[in-house]
Amino acid sequence: MGQKINPIGLRLGINRTWDSRWFSDKGEYGKLLHEDMKIRETLMGALKQAAISKIVIERPHKKCRVNIHSARPGVVIGKKVATALADLEFSNKRISLEVRKALESAIANAENNHELDVDDLVVSEAYVGKDMVMKRFSPRARGRAGRIEKPFSNITINVREVAAPAAAAA
Repeated sequence: MGQKINPIGLRLGINRTWDSRWFSDKGEYGKLLHEDMKIRETLMGALKQAAISKIVIERPHKKCRVNIHSARPGVVIGKKVATALADLEFSNKRISLEVRKALESAIANAENNHELDVDDLVVSEAYVGKDMVMKRFSPRARGRAGRIEKPFSNITINVREVAAPAAAAA
């Protein structure tokens, strides 16, 4: 009778990679490992209906990147506006400020122009589109010129109102 082994451990490096990809300094390994376990536990508890198959955690220089592999991404994407604003408030990414401004603008438009209730708003779409490209030329050797392109983009966020569940009659 053979020994029982973990099937993931058997496949690592062959047809599956590690679920955590990071390197720690001296004395930080235990702290980071417990932090990874807490992140996974929190996400699995908060997103039970999302059918999450895998959570990959990467740690580039002093940051933490979490990739969620889900069978139902609509559960993860369709967040309430208040939750999305809270997530953007505590995000370390440079773009989060611009995304937050676009989301606040979408909320203000929905409230003032379309008279929707802010508490029932949900982020339905968010995408980045191309805008103009600023073209410049820089001098190079032998009378040539090098082209420099500075592309710009615009952020579009759509919100929609989802009716709150009706209270049961007593």
